[in-house]
Amino acid sequence: LSGKSTTPKDVGNHEFASRNFEAAVEAYSLAISAEKKDVTLYSNRSAAYCALGKFGKALNDAKTAIAINPQWPKGYFRLGYAEEKMIQYEDHLL
Repeated sequence: LSGKSTTPKDVGNHEFASRNFEAAVEAYSLAISAEKKDVTLYSNRSAAYCALGKFGKALNDAKTAIAINPQWPKGYFRLGYAEEKMIQYEDHLL
């Protein structure tokens, strides 16, 4: 990321790829504050939240992506993934 202008989304993508999920969430959140209708930002933040085990937050972001664009399939993928992880986590607690 050095030497060129980067957006918060670019930073988030870099941090996610580097497995710095907290930093990715922060960057995606900053990007969302400027681009509230960009479904990819909510999807990416949902993935980062899942990686952190914050499945409720991941689920909320997936639902937001779907609300913004119900025809975008990746929102449903993120929703299903977060729901599955929540079920696995709950089953593990029983």
